Amino acid sequence: MGSGIDMTFDEIAFKCNFAFINDKELVEKRRCDRNFVSWGLPLCDALNNVVVPGFDGKYVMKCQHATEHRCGIKISGPGLSSCITGNDPLKDNLPPVKCVAEDMSDPAAVFTGKLVQAASDEIRRILSEHPINVARKAEGKPYSNFVTLRGASKRISATSFVEKHDLKAFMIAPTAIIRGVGITFGIDLIDVEGTTGYYDSNLNGKADATVKAITSGKYDFGFMHIKAVDDAGHDKNL
Repeated sequence: MGSGIDMTFDEIAFKCNFAFINDKELVEKRRCDRNFVSWGLPLCDALNNVVVPGFDGKYVMKCQHATEHRCGIKISGPGLSSCITGNDPLKDNLPPVKCVAEDMSDPAAVFTGKLVQAASDEIRRILSEHPINVARKAEGKPYSNFVTLRGASKRISATSFVEKHDLKAFMIAPTAIIRGVGITFGIDLIDVEGTTGYYDSNLNGKADATVKAITSGKYDFGFMHIKAVDDAGHDKNL
């Protein structure tokens, strides 16, 4: 939801990366390119409203870009379970994980595991044939032919932050997974121009907006997220 995808309580969604899988069937790069935004946004469009093949046209994917190489993907249709594995090996240079039920005695989860594996295969086919990726491959540039799907989940009904703590709260966070937490608990999201979730994010603007919100008298609690610290750790750029 933090990426901007509306969800009902029956749909499932995943936190995703545009990634690269090599000829040895290893996910060589779980993050295809941190500069993905400069060339890859049409790939999100290519994955929108895709019908998962082999399931009577009843299941449809929706893709929404989040930040950098990240996106959210949801699948809509009847009888879905979030109790499945994704395809993400969680480390580079490992084969993708097969999507299966966490409990093989759960019919809905077994069905959903097969469905999501088919969705993953279809995503790979679409990306591999996309003109942007074909051209970038020929030019020796980074491209994406795979999307990691992890953290299968459904929307939950939760007590709001203000009901639980009697504190009116705001959040400043461009990172979709953090924004999703805010939406779930009814926390106001404040957008700040120039925030990217990366090293070049407008941190001064975020600080100014935080001070303005907390001194406005409207809020009792504020949360400002700085994603670049996490990126620096992943990039070993400390």
